[in-house]
Amino acid sequence: MAEKKTRRRQSDGGTYLIIADDTPEFTVALNYAAHMARIHRGHVAMARIIEPSSFVGWGNIEKAAKEEARAQAEAEMQAKATRVKEETGITPSFIIREGDTHSEIIAIANGNPCLSAIVLAASTSKGKPGPLVAYFTAKGLTEISVPVIIVPGHLNMDDLRKLH
Repeated sequence: MAEKKTRRRQSDGGTYLIIADDTPEFTVALNYAAHMARIHRGHVAMARIIEPSSFVGWGNIEKAAKEEARAQAEAEMQAKATRVKEETGITPSFIIREGDTHSEIIAIANGNPCLSAIVLAASTSKGKPGPLVAYFTAKGLTEISVPVIIVPGHLNMDDLRKLH
């Protein structure tokens, strides 16, 4: 594999990528990524992957469903970004893609030379780490060239602050 050159400014701690979804653990990943970005003078990118519409081939219905899904994703991410900005002073950037979640995350990770890490929070359910954690600690880990940071999903802000 050819060596990837990263373009970082001096004192730029890189970008911490989190995957914006509807799980309770998302907030933990977001808080951890923002905390790390603040300490390392980095950035946070929130990626929302929209699964392809089930109305494929239905013309206007498919288009309307895509537009609605994108608008909803943007609104949800904006609300979360506002909270992060208030708490940490960091304004996350948004990445919205449509497609297979794993493939899109891999494409984002491999297409961003400033990416420091993907931050995921493990599920709080006993015995199941969550689908993204399961994938990116097995097969998916061989397809990306950045570290994956897994944060326990039950941590609160005080716990996160004690980590670094």
